[in-house]
Amino acid sequence: MVNAEGPPADGQGAAASSSAADFAPEQNASDSVVALVSHTVVNQRAFMNNCGLPLAAFVDFHPPSKLNLPRIQTRQPLRCKACAAFLNPYCKTNLARHAWKCIMCGQANISKEGLEPLPENYPELGHEAIYPPGSSRRIRCQDPAPGPRQAAAAPTASRTAAPPLPTLPPKTKAPHVVLLIDATVEAEAMQNLRTAAVQALHSMDPKTLLSVVSFDGVVSMHNLAAPSMEASPGGYFSHALPGSTSVEPSMLSFYMQQPGTELVVELGKCLPHLDSLLGCIRPLEQSKPVRQRTRCLLVAVEAALRLSAAHAGMDPSKARHKLPSPTRMLTMLGGPVTMGPGVVPLDLLDEIDLAKDLEKSRELKLAEEHVRTLSSMAQRIGMPIDVFVGGALSVNLPILTTLAQDSGGALVAHESFGPLFAANLQAALSRTFGKRGILDCYTTESPWPADDYSSLVRDRRLSGNACSVSDVQLGHGAALRLELTQDLKEPDIYLQVVLQYIETRTGYMIQQVITRQIQVVTTIGEYLASVQPAVAAVVAGKKLVLKAKKMKAEWYSVAAQLGLIAHRCGTEVQISKGLLGFGAKKAWSLPPELLPLAAALYNFQRGPCIGPLDMHPEEKMYHLNSLLSTGGMVASLALSPQLYLLEFGSTADEDEHTSGTQATKDLDNIQAHPIPSVNVAAHMYSQAGKVLLLDAGTSILVLCPPRRPASTSNSSSHVTPPHAPSPPVPAPLPLSPSGGAAEEMSPGATHGQPDPEFVAAITAHCESQVSGRFPMPELRILSSDSLVPIHRDSLEDQVAQFPGLGSMAVPDIKKLLKPLYTANEEASFASWCYAAEVLPFA
Repeated sequence: MVNAEGPPADGQGAAASSSAADFAPEQNASDSVVALVSHTVVNQRAFMNNCGLPLAAFVDFHPPSKLNLPRIQTRQPLRCKACAAFLNPYCKTNLARHAWKCIMCGQANISKEGLEPLPENYPELGHEAIYPPGSSRRIRCQDPAPGPRQAAAAPTASRTAAPPLPTLPPKTKAPHVVLLIDATVEAEAMQNLRTAAVQALHSMDPKTLLSVVSFDGVVSMHNLAAPSMEASPGGYFSHALPGSTSVEPSMLSFYMQQPGTELVVELGKCLPHLDSLLGCIRPLEQSKPVRQRTRCLLVAVEAALRLSAAHAGMDPSKARHKLPSPTRMLTMLGGPVTMGPGVVPLDLLDEIDLAKDLEKSRELKLAEEHVRTLSSMAQRIGMPIDVFVGGALSVNLPILTTLAQDSGGALVAHESFGPLFAANLQAALSRTFGKRGILDCYTTESPWPADDYSSLVRDRRLSGNACSVSDVQLGHGAALRLELTQDLKEPDIYLQVVLQYIETRTGYMIQQVITRQIQVVTTIGEYLASVQPAVAAVVAGKKLVLKAKKMKAEWYSVAAQLGLIAHRCGTEVQISKGLLGFGAKKAWSLPPELLPLAAALYNFQRGPCIGPLDMHPEEKMYHLNSLLSTGGMVASLALSPQLYLLEFGSTADEDEHTSGTQATKDLDNIQAHPIPSVNVAAHMYSQAGKVLLLDAGTSILVLCPPRRPASTSNSSSHVTPPHAPSPPVPAPLPLSPSGGAAEEMSPGATHGQPDPEFVAAITAHCESQVSGRFPMPELRILSSDSLVPIHRDSLEDQVAQFPGLGSMAVPDIKKLLKPLYTANEEASFASWCYAAEVLPFA
């Protein structure tokens, strides 16, 4: 059990559900890039294709500097002439005779010019994950003939077939960043937006080109030349375009040719006076509600795209070359489009079934078509569009999602344009490390790629299995599923995943090759022993998201998915015999190895992806899209949030028990210990004065203990956590938006305002733990929580989820649980499983 006065005892950390460490790049390189649901597979086709635990893998996108994989230094990688798979550690080789046999298709290959009799020259023979060499040469592609196990073989990079991706053209054009600012936001939000934009641009290359465009009822294209007091009283001026119709190219060209007008300038020249220029953007229509203010967003997007293309000398309708990275349009939006193309009636945006209205409403159809035209234009010139929404999510999210994702950007929602917006704006400029990516896979004869659980688009021109990745970004990933075409007879099967892209920093083609061996077993027990619940939860979650988006229904049959898994992998248990054979009840016991997976499914159905019935439909859609595109670690935490006990170091010179003085906390020395993510554990440690941290992937909650007047130990009403050690038991998941809104600590709150030094220390600790995430998680300091409720479960189920209760007396347990009983409580993890006829702790 966890000691209330110190770190958890041995085994307590394992009591938390399967952690996101399965995706951490500090592990084996192949595991951190391609994580398998299981390292084994049952040899029966019927079971594997219908057991609810798919033969699947998750691919995380990491830059080369983070993984440090071995490289092929002096030659092109060797690939099979039949199926185009790469040479890997599992291929049989005879270096003396320059021969090797492909493990995927069995083809014998002879490469006299490529193979040398020195094994140390072949890192791909000793490592599952490698990087072939970068290449700056433009080579004509020559695809090999399709093999018997590949519908269309992938383009190769050997001497018989050239690299599938050309390198970027010479950087004759500088990257171009456009600030697209909504001029209708509140004055305070505009000030925060202005400060964050200037800070983010300070970290960029001074040679980067910059444009500033604002919009309300008209589109204002700001002159970035040095201020001239003769031009206007403030020294700055802008050119206006009407916001009711599409941009007229001739008017834009006329403005660009005006004397003294510089709509596109180098960042180093305008940065000294950029803050003053942005200060000239005055919010209008302050008397109207924010949602009803006039915004011509899509006209402003078109104007910014045409301005960037015209300055680069490109035709946006048929551009052949793209602007170099980090070219990007940063769009700051405070409400929906209310003027010009893309306008949708506000009452329609609040409909509960927005997805069905998208198929019926003429306005929504026209807006969707116009947005697709703009995103195609942005993709042709190489300008991803990031959309940052500040405020309520009732902004016609479907068209904004299409605008961002189809152009290679991202949609990020914030409650306001505060510090979190500033951090995400900074991260948006540096998260892309690859362009024009391709994700492909090769398998042995029986497993066949079936589905892609992500937002990627299949690219049949390259391979029957390939998907295109427009921008390879930090924090993103993709899941893929395989199906067996027949029962397996070989002792092993093999999966090779190839991610290839143009590295934006060097312009070289990078090919990331990972080959995984999967052992064939004959029993379900052997299969379950190697299942990685965290990876299985992420794959299952992404599958349910795709199903939810396609079916457009409120209920996504999450409980049915759990019942299928228990029925296929568990054992049948007779609950009651009934009367004369009628009314008999039975259930299926869940294998202990799958308890974290069941907890993740429980958290999915109670979390924001489905959420309470009163949640705005656009908020649900935002969480669905976020889970679909996010990387493995963040997705795992979103499905299985982890609760930590924070321990602070002591700075007292003398021991407090001997001197009688109270030791002060060392806020610079914070240690986090995982504990079960249930409400009883949080309540127990909170009553003991402990600080808890809940990491939910896209948000981090700090649960502070309630402030109480000083009292003696005899009058203390809280229960001290027991000290007995506890066995490792997977715990259910926390955090439900329907469990009651947590009370934020504020100056007027009953519990008081946290100390500023404490807040700064917690913030610094969290920032050190979330590097590489996008969007950056939101940090909140709360005085209460809405974790998994277990206080109404039976004592046996409570102990199974929080083992520390097993060492406490029953009266103490009742006293501990009494404050947790409230009205309108949701179903606990155990009761949810029982309703699905699943026994989680059998």
